[in-house]
Amino acid sequence: MSNENPNPSDANEPFSVLCAHLDDREIKYKTHPEDKRVTFSIKCANAVYNCLLEITHNDSLLQIHVRYPLFVSNEKYRVSTSELLSRANYGLSVGKFEFDFRDGEVRFHVSQAIGDFPLEKETISRLFSSALNRADQYFPALVQHLHAGVTPEDAVFTAELDLHAANVQETPPAPKKTSRRKNTPQSDAPKE
Repeated sequence: MSNENPNPSDANEPFSVLCAHLDDREIKYKTHPEDKRVTFSIKCANAVYNCLLEITHNDSLLQIHVRYPLFVSNEKYRVSTSELLSRANYGLSVGKFEFDFRDGEVRFHVSQAIGDFPLEKETISRLFSSALNRADQYFPALVQHLHAGVTPEDAVFTAELDLHAANVQETPPAPKKTSRRKNTPQSDAPKE
């Protein structure tokens, strides 16, 4: 089944709200109603990401996973990739990177408790946008590390340049000292 609201009579149920949100955004997705999840791919500035959005824990949690289109297949890079993702995670206020050491899968994960209040399309939009933006921001860092040998520290620093730029305080250059002499013509002739 694809792009079909699973049960229109339950329009306020979290899974129905999720599907309706994607329909409103004209995103083509595949539904897995038995698991209350949807899957699709979406193109961003740096890559095409595989996305999984699901309602779990008895309709009390929305989870969003944005999977990178590559796996860290070479085991010798898995420890340094873990360092890179830990460095990326350190300053994040929403969501986290996850890394599967078994197969090298990298994904960004964000979740939201639904609780007693109905799930709103704005919540889905905000969380999904945040997950996509973070995944896309750090994807070049991972590629630079794996394929160009950039250190995890330098790769993350580059990915966060906009953050670092916001912390830079520019100080104007010190004023030049001027001489207090009156303007007198000066000669280029050597002094005797």
